[in-house]
Amino acid sequence: MAMAMLTLINYDHKTLIDKYQLCRANNISPPYGNLHYTANYMYNTLNSNHNNFLSEFDISGDSVLAIIRRVSLGRAQYYRLTDYPISISGNKDNEDFLFSMMFEDKQVQQAYIPELFLDRIDKTKYIIDEKPSDYNFYSDVAYDTERMNNKFKTKYRINMLLNNIEFSFSKIDIGDAQHIASLYCSWSESKEDLHNKVLFRNYFKQFSYLINLGDLLQYCIRYNGKVIALVVFSKMADGYCYKLIQWTYTRNNTPEKSEILDKILSQIGQILHYLYTIELNKIGIKYISCAGSASGNRGLISHKDEIMRNKISYYRIIPRY
Repeated sequence: MAMAMLTLINYDHKTLIDKYQLCRANNISPPYGNLHYTANYMYNTLNSNHNNFLSEFDISGDSVLAIIRRVSLGRAQYYRLTDYPISISGNKDNEDFLFSMMFEDKQVQQAYIPELFLDRIDKTKYIIDEKPSDYNFYSDVAYDTERMNNKFKTKYRINMLLNNIEFSFSKIDIGDAQHIASLYCSWSESKEDLHNKVLFRNYFKQFSYLINLGDLLQYCIRYNGKVIALVVFSKMADGYCYKLIQWTYTRNNTPEKSEILDKILSQIGQILHYLYTIELNKIGIKYISCAGSASGNRGLISHKDEIMRNKISYYRIIPRY
C-alpha cells in the first residue's frame, strides 16, 4: 500500500474532528463512536494544549485519521497514538495498516487504544498493559432521562425546587458575566482541587467571547438571582457532546446562608445532572462524555458514581522491539 501525508490546508481542526466523529459514529456502535477527549477541539483550545495533533493519511485513495499526542517527561519526549486510526470509508485493513506503519516508521512510540480494538492488535509484535491507562467516562442521555423518574425527583427534591420562584435553570447569557467573573474570583481564592485549572481559567477569562459560540452549550443554576452552579458542553457531530466544565458552590463556600440553599447544595451534583440531562435530551444529544484518568485524579471522583457510571477503558500498547 502507498501512504502519503495529506495536506490539511483546506481543513481546520474542528472541521476535521467533526468529519471523523461522524464517520466513527456511523461505523461503530455507541458509545465507541465518541473520539477520545483529547480530540475535542474546544477542549484543546481552552486548555491551551498544543500537544495533540490530527494527521490525515492517504492509503490507496482512502483517508485515514490518526490522533497523535506529544508527551514530555522532563527532557525526554515521545509521541503516542491516541485512539485507533479511523478510515473515512470504514476500511479496517487500512486502519490496521496505518497502526502498524506508524510504529514501524517510529512516528509513535506507544499507543492508548480502546478495549474494543484490542483483538486487532498483533500480540506477537506488541505488549498490551494488563490494566487500563486512561478512560472516557460517558452517560447515555436517553437512558438517563427515562431512569430519572418521579422517585428520583422526589429523592432529590427536584419538584420542590422547580416550584420555587427563587430557583431556576437556564442557558448562560451575557447578563451573567458579572456573576461568572465573581465565580472565577471565588474559585481562584479557594483551595478547591479542580481537575483542570487552565481550562477553567481560560473559560472564565474569555467568557464574553465564548458565550456567543454555537458549538458550546452553557447552562447555570440560579438561586435568589445568583449563579450557584454552571456546566459547559462542547457539541460534537451526530449527537455527541463533551463536558468541558462543571462548577458548583459547596456547602462550605456559599454566596449566602439559608436552610433551603444548604439543602440544594447538599445534592447539587444530582440536581444539576437531572436538569442538564433533560435539556440535552430535548435538543437531540445522545451521549455526554468527559475526561478520565486511571491514576485517580481527585477532581474526577464525581464522574465515577452513578452520574457517569459508564466508561470506555484505554490500554497502553508498546512495541516488542
